[in-house]
This record gives sequence, C-alpha cells and structure tokens, in this order.
Amino acid sequence: MNPYLEIPSPRGRTIIVGDVHGCWNELVEILDRVGFDDDDLLLCVGDLINRGPETWHVAKFFRDTPNAQTALGNHELRLAKYVRGEMSAGWSQLQALADLSPKKQRRWADWLLDLPAVIATPEVVIAHARLDPDRPLEKQKPVHVCGAGRGTVWIDQDKKGIPQWFHRQDEKRPICVGHIRYPQVELVKKRLFALDTGCVYGKRLTALVLPKRKIVSVPAEADHLANARARWILQQRGKPA
Repeated sequence: MNPYLEIPSPRGRTIIVGDVHGCWNELVEILDRVGFDDDDLLLCVGDLINRGPETWHVAKFFRDTPNAQTALGNHELRLAKYVRGEMSAGWSQLQALADLSPKKQRRWADWLLDLPAVIATPEVVIAHARLDPDRPLEKQKPVHVCGAGRGTVWIDQDKKGIPQWFHRQDEKRPICVGHIRYPQVELVKKRLFALDTGCVYGKRLTALVLPKRKIVSVPAEADHLANARARWILQQRGKPA
C-alpha cells in the first residue's frame, strides 16, 4: 500500500469531493455544477465504492481520468483485502464484487491497494479518516489513516465535534477528510473540512473547490444504501432483485 502521493498544483482549480460510494449520477451532477474541466485537479477523500448503485462506473472514472485521483478509503481497503484472502467482507463488498469476474476482481484489488493513503498538493492535504500526528505525512500507516479494522473505526471528538487528532497536528495547509458525517463541513475555519455528507444515505454529495474554498453540494437521488441492502436481502433469499 502506498502511504503518500504528492501532486503539483494544477493549472486550474482543485476540486475535492466527499465519499461517493458508487453514486455516479450525483458525481456527474456535482462536477457539472462546478464546471470541472481538463485544467482542474479532481480529488476524492476515499470510499469511491460499495453501497451505491454504480460502484465500478465511479471507480473507472477515477482510474481512467488523467486529472483525477482518490485517497484510499476503508471500503477500498476491505474489498481489495478480501479479494486477496487477507480480510473478511461485508455484504456491500460482496454485492459489488458480484458484478465482476474473478480476473477483474484481482485487477481491481491491485489498483485499489495502490491508492495513496494521503494526498498532498501545495494547497491541501487529503486523507480518508484521519492523520497520525506522531508520523510525518510520508510515513502514515494506510490502515490507520483510512479508518479500517476493528477497534480503530471510532475517532474521538471534542465537545464541538472536532476530531482530537486534529488538535495534535501542526499541518499548515487545509486538511480534507471523509469517513464520518460530522456536524458541519467546515469544522475548523479554513483548516479542516469534513466532506462526507451522507450521499449514499440519501443526503448530499459535497465538494470543496480551491483556491476560493467554495463549498458545493447536490442532493442524493435516493437512499441508495437502503435500496442496496433491500436488494441484497432479496438476493440472499433467492428472489429476483
């Protein structure tokens, strides 16, 4: 696994999008809303896949778009590790993998496990769940950063809902995370942005546009998680979805 990726400044803007979870239509809408083009850099905080209706369409877009990149999320890690026989899978990973042949599963697992845990540009730092204040960015542990594994998912917060790890770090650039639906997007003014606004739960997909720090969001088309869970239950009962 790759702990760190440094990207130079784009010619245009940097657009950071929250947890997409296979919500392709909402991703298309928000990119249209911000006017994403070839000069911009598109980044995602991770959890591109699982639960939503079009996991592999979203994944292919980020894999095949030259000016797009995503951080490693816990959903990417768990799915890829399951394919390699190194971790158990939940229903959403199994549902996503059912659309792929074994050969394609292995190819996707290789791509997912090569994703960086931390992405840094001259104007922003991105991680899925958190940073470890005791390690430099280049030496972060991907499993910790993406919030994967039993006993490590919970992230302590102060009374204002700000994660405790943030108070212990000294990064001067704004930091963008996902993974948890915090009380608000701009958790610490100009410094910490929480971009998971629950699109797959039927809430909203949110992006931060730099350098102006403009927050843009679009509504979800449906409660995709509930729909996917219902389909899975029917499939397990042997009924057509």
